[in-house]
This record gives sequence, C-alpha cells and structure tokens, in this order.
Amino acid sequence: VTQLMVVNVTNIEDTEIQLFPNPTTGILHWQNIRPDEVQVFDYTGKLVLSVQQPTATVNLSALPSGFYLLKIREDKEVYSAKIVKE
Repeated sequence: VTQLMVVNVTNIEDTEIQLFPNPTTGILHWQNIRPDEVQVFDYTGKLVLSVQQPTATVNLSALPSGFYLLKIREDKEVYSAKIVKE
C-alpha cells in the first residue's frame, strides 16, 4: 500500500528565508529556517545531494557549475529556490 500526500511547495522568494550567496562558489548559507532536510536537484531533476539535519550551510563545492533546484524541508513545510553554482 502506497500513501501519497499532496505537498505544497513554497518559493523561498515568497518568505522571510534568506539564501546567500547566490550565485555561490561552494558554501550556501541560510537564515530564518531550521531545516530537517536539504535536497539539491540538477537541471534534469536528478537528486545530486541530500543532507539530513544540516547546520546553517550546505557545501556545493563538489558539484559542477550550473543551475540547481534547492528543496528545504522544515517540519511539514517544503520550500524551493533556484541556485546558481559558479
């Protein structure tokens, strides 16, 4: 049995959450959120990084330059943002 839930994803630009620097060369910081999980997806939608219980940063240094989608889960809320890795 599979239970599917509809999850609303809120664009970070519509919140008080701050991500910086963006574009980034590696370390991405955030404020005004305490995430349970951070996921990074490449432009094809492939999950390239997942971090459980992250601190106030995530290290993107190992990823190639490009555009990424960041999903942050905090409790039952899910937020998304577009990130540029230089």
